[in-house]
Parts: sequence; structure tokens; C-alpha cells
Amino acid sequence: MICQHCGMQQPEETAYCVYCGQKIGDSEPTPRCAVCGSEIKGNGSFCGVCGAPARAPGKAVQSPAQSLRQTGANGVPRWLNALAAGLGVVILVLMTVLVVGLAML
Repeated sequence: MICQHCGMQQPEETAYCVYCGQKIGDSEPTPRCAVCGSEIKGNGSFCGVCGAPARAPGKAVQSPAQSLRQTGANGVPRWLNALAAGLGVVILVLMTVLVVGLAML
């Protein structure tokens, strides 16, 4: 028998994994804290013991605020949005100078 949580071989007739402690036969891995390893109760995204983000075994979880710091609302990286906005301003200024210069001729 193989534990579906950690993938380790188990002795026959074992109710709990001897390596990770998870119940054999559970279909959903129990979410764990990324920092202290405590079990996350319910559908919480953060640890009730230390306050760190929860994670399923092998996968880190980000809070919505953390993911928005890295990407904007449109899913594009924030640095790329800022670069595009800056270039848009530069192009607008250059076109204004060009139009005003042509008007003076």
C-alpha cells in the first residue's frame, strides 16, 4: 500500500501513514502551514498557530494581496504595466510637441 499524501510504501493494514501521519484512504491531502507545519483547519488560507500562508503538501498558497503585488488586476506583471504607462506618456508628449511644432510652421 502507498500513502497518497507522501508516496511512501506502507505496511499492510495500516490506518495512518508511518511517515507523514495522514490517514490512509483520505482523498484530499490535509493543508499544512508553510512555516510551522501545523494542520490548517477547515478551508483556511492562513495558519491559526503562526499566521503564515497555508499550503497543501508540495504547493505554497499566496494570499490575494501577495498575488496582486506581483500582478495587476489584468494578470500582467505590475512592472510591465508601469513600463507601458510610462511609454504611453512619453509618446503622448512627443506627439504633442510634433503637432505644436507643425502648427508653428
